[in-house]
Amino acid sequence: MVQKKNRFALIGLLAVLVIPSMTWAIDDTLPAISGSDSLSAEKEETIDTPVNREGEEKLSLAETIAGWMYDNNLDPRLVTFIMSMLPVSELRGAVLIGIPTYDGPWWHISLIALVGNLVPVIPILFLLDLIMRLLGRIGFFKRIFDKMKRRARRKGGLIERYEYLGVFLFVAIPLPFTGAWTGSLIASVLRMNPWKSFATVCVGVVTADIIMTSFVLLGWWGLPAAAVILPALWGLSKWLERRGRKPN
Repeated sequence: MVQKKNRFALIGLLAVLVIPSMTWAIDDTLPAISGSDSLSAEKEETIDTPVNREGEEKLSLAETIAGWMYDNNLDPRLVTFIMSMLPVSELRGAVLIGIPTYDGPWWHISLIALVGNLVPVIPILFLLDLIMRLLGRIGFFKRIFDKMKRRARRKGGLIERYEYLGVFLFVAIPLPFTGAWTGSLIASVLRMNPWKSFATVCVGVVTADIIMTSFVLLGWWGLPAAAVILPALWGLSKWLERRGRKPN
C-alpha cells in the first residue's frame, strides 16, 4: 500500500512539474499574451472570447485557454487563478485578462493572480531537483531534463552571476519569457538555496503584480509609464548580464 501511495504521489508531482517543464524546455517560442482587449466586453453581455471568432489573427495559447474557460462559464476569479499558474501566461496574463472581465473590485483579481503565480513556485524550488534525480535515469526524462538545464544556463546568465538580485529582476520584469515559472526553474537547475530563492521570487511576484495592475488600471495613461519602466528594468538586467560575462 505504501508503494502504491508513493506511486500516486509521484504521478501527481509529474503532472504539476514535469509536463509544464517539458513545454518550457522544448518550446522556445511560446506565444505571449497579446493584451486584454480581445477578452473585454460589456459586463452585462456574454464575454466575446477570441476562440469563437473565425478568420481572426492567430491566437496565443494563453488567450485560447482563457477563452475556452470563459466559454464554459467559469468564474473570472477561477480563470485568473488557473491562468496565473500556467507558464504560458503567469501573473501578467492573468491580470491582463482578469481585471477587465471581472465585475468586482480590481484588487480581488490582483491578489488571486499573486497567490496563483506562487503556487507552482513551491514544488519547483523544493521538489524539482529530487524528481530530476529520481527520473533522470530514464532516457526520455533524461533528455528533457538535460535540455531544461541547457536552456536554464543559457537564459540564466543574469541569475548565475548575480544570484538573488538576478532572480528578482527576472521575476519582476513582466515581459515574455520572464516570470516566476522561469525564474524558479533556473534557480532550481542552478541549485540555489530554495528558501532564499522562494523569498526572492515572492518579492519579484509582488513587484510584477503592482506593475501589471497599475498598467491595467491606468489604461492608456499607463503606456508612457510602461515605455519608461519596462525598458529600464530590462536594460538593467541585460547590462548586469553582459557585465557578468566579462572576465574578472
